[in-house]
Amino acid sequence: MLLFALAFTTTHARVAEACVHPNPTTVLRFILITNGPPVRIFLVFDPWLTFGTAPTDFCACGFKLPNGVIDTVDGVALVETGTSTVIPGFNFVADTDTSTDIEALINSGPSATWAGFSSDQSLSIPPDVSADLRVEATLLPGVSVNDLFNAFNGISLTNAVYTDEANPDGTLAGTHGGATAVSTVIIPTVQEWGLALMFLLMVAAMTIFTIRLAPVPAISDSTVTGTRPLVTLGALARWSTLTLSITWIACALAWTVYGSLALRDIIGATLCALVAGYILHLWASRDRQPG
Repeated sequence: MLLFALAFTTTHARVAEACVHPNPTTVLRFILITNGPPVRIFLVFDPWLTFGTAPTDFCACGFKLPNGVIDTVDGVALVETGTSTVIPGFNFVADTDTSTDIEALINSGPSATWAGFSSDQSLSIPPDVSADLRVEATLLPGVSVNDLFNAFNGISLTNAVYTDEANPDGTLAGTHGGATAVSTVIIPTVQEWGLALMFLLMVAAMTIFTIRLAPVPAISDSTVTGTRPLVTLGALARWSTLTLSITWIACALAWTVYGSLALRDIIGATLCALVAGYILHLWASRDRQPG
């Protein structure tokens, strides 16, 4: 799991005021909604502080999207930091005037396109409320979240977000305009940390299991009887081949059905298959131990 930047501003129809305080940099977290097809995600940009707005104010935001990965942006909302609770009063809609004005100020380049949104303000918002900007997007068929992350890293992120106060028609007011820098990082999710912990615990448990069942000579009438080695490389290879084959077939089916599969999922499934082969080999070897 990753980080990016985005911001937006408002204006009065009379006197312009910003929706959020300026922010030199911000971060992006990718949250999967559905694994598709098609893949739908939330892009959560944080943190921001509200400037304080009232009805008749207008907000505008624009962010640079890499070409060839995102099909549609389905919604933009301001949410309370770290939650999914939407802050009411905003009604962001795609606005070509906003996009055009930003593109005229900062060229997006050949690999990206500015996407602009504007919103009227229907409720009063107090100042200095910690908030995240959440963008809901649908990816193009066959594009994974990992592909999206790589695409963002493939464009210039120095001026990847532009914020300004807006006029009622969505054009930029030009009074508090500024670009925001973007940084991207992958942050492991709870599920990924859980998978790593489970793998380490299973390896530790099987190591203890191996030690406890290690071959011990049986003494009868002062004669040592031989025992079968607990770990047989040939048997271990056969069991691992079986579990890996099943796992990779399942991954291929998942790729066929959903259209994408993250590399970390394939790696995690492979590690689990190896552990499963090791466990099955130990149980089979134990059952063959002479009594």
